[in-house]
Amino acid sequence: MSTTEATAAKTCRSEGCGGEPWETGRYSPNTFPESTHGYCFTCAFWADHAANPNAGTVIIEGRAPHLGRERLEFDPALPVIGPDHGMRGFSGALWRVRFRDGRETETDNLWLQGTIPDRFLDRFPVNADLELLK
Repeated sequence: MSTTEATAAKTCRSEGCGGEPWETGRYSPNTFPESTHGYCFTCAFWADHAANPNAGTVIIEGRAPHLGRERLEFDPALPVIGPDHGMRGFSGALWRVRFRDGRETETDNLWLQGTIPDRFLDRFPVNADLELLK
């Protein structure tokens, strides 16, 4: 398969999206890795996150029934940063994260990445439960 054919095989149209590839628009060439060329911005965002999970990746069934499955993230090396740090996810609310693999932690710097589009749900299995502590 040629490079052109490989790129064409990764277009949003093949994902059922139909969006315009992000690299043809207003975004910087460094917005996403080259492996996402041919995807629209939304598909590139979610494909990149699916390919690069980390120990602070939290996937939950929505915080409310209408939200669907969500991806959140925190820094596992520094889960609690305290009130003297500038911006914190969810305004610094303290969350307990219970991962389904047995890990448990608390964080005051949890960032919502968004509701996962239906076409990407198979790449993001639920891996945790959240509890708002304060």
